[in-house]
Amino acid sequence: DGQPYEPIQERLQAALEGDPSLLPIRRSCAGQSVQLCEELARNATSKCSLLEVPSGAVVRVWKPLSGGTELSLLYLCIPPALPLALQKPTADALASVVSTEFNATVFVLMYDAVDAPQTDTPISDFHARILQVVSELPLREPLVVLDNTCGMGTALLWHLSDRLSGAMIINSGGFFPEEFLDSTAHRKLSQVYRSKAAAFRGEKTAEKHCDGLLADFSCGEFDTWEAARKNLYQALEQAGDAY
Repeated sequence: DGQPYEPIQERLQAALEGDPSLLPIRRSCAGQSVQLCEELARNATSKCSLLEVPSGAVVRVWKPLSGGTELSLLYLCIPPALPLALQKPTADALASVVSTEFNATVFVLMYDAVDAPQTDTPISDFHARILQVVSELPLREPLVVLDNTCGMGTALLWHLSDRLSGAMIINSGGFFPEEFLDSTAHRKLSQVYRSKAAAFRGEKTAEKHCDGLLADFSCGEFDTWEAARKNLYQALEQAGDAY
């Protein structure tokens, strides 16, 4: 009916009020969601191939084994915090399930397909790079966009609006109105994140970054919090310079 789902609203309100009983639920659901996704992927009947476009980007493409598809889905999987080693398994699992269930061709754009933005990269340049790659893909229109960019790529929905039949935004946390981008508050926020990024690069260690990420992300299939921490730590240690 277009209204907020009341049970979720109640849980969010409890979380905002600091209900300690929600913490173990939060931690256990993270691992369960990944396990469920991987189980669904094992039952999916789709295959993955790599498509190199003229600009040099390599895009992961999932298609059902049955061949012909009725829908193109563009999956912008560029969450800024997680290294590529942790993005690929869950992105592939989701893409394979969606491809099978909706008879769709799923084009997955990740950091290895679009150059990762650096600290001084204007967001407009980042968007232009993504749009360039998108223009080179054999997309069937109208298409669906799945936006998992934490707000960094959400503005692209306006650029692509004439080509869309629908869109799903997983996390728009970094998407701000234009008036905020020119504000003192945004300049302060930007400086905080620039300092954190510089500290992470300077320390050459994943220790502090690892603990911060564990508070907000599911990091693979795990039975204990320490196992999740080890999984994330290894992925961070192996991450390249772009990350």
